[in-house]
Amino acid sequence: MSKLEYDGLQWVGVINNEEEFFRVSMNNATFRQYFNAYLENLGIPTQSYSQMMEHVDTVQKQQYTALQEFASDLERWRDCNDSGVRIWKQKYRQKA
Repeated sequence: MSKLEYDGLQWVGVINNEEEFFRVSMNNATFRQYFNAYLENLGIPTQSYSQMMEHVDTVQKQQYTALQEFASDLERWRDCNDSGVRIWKQKYRQKA
């Protein structure tokens, strides 16, 4: 099976066998248009690398902020019954 390859200027693909010669070429913008439609059909996001990395950076910051808030709330564990969470409670005696 032949495939499209980018030569730096355009995408080119050739099938040449006993039955036929077939050649297709297109510029990168046209290729991207069709490739993005293909990705969308597969349910794959079509963002650029920099857009994806920006999203990753945003999510990472959100997770860090949420971690700081989550870890700062010890009261959430007070009544936890999970055997994986160990809790020690001790009431201090009031001095008379």
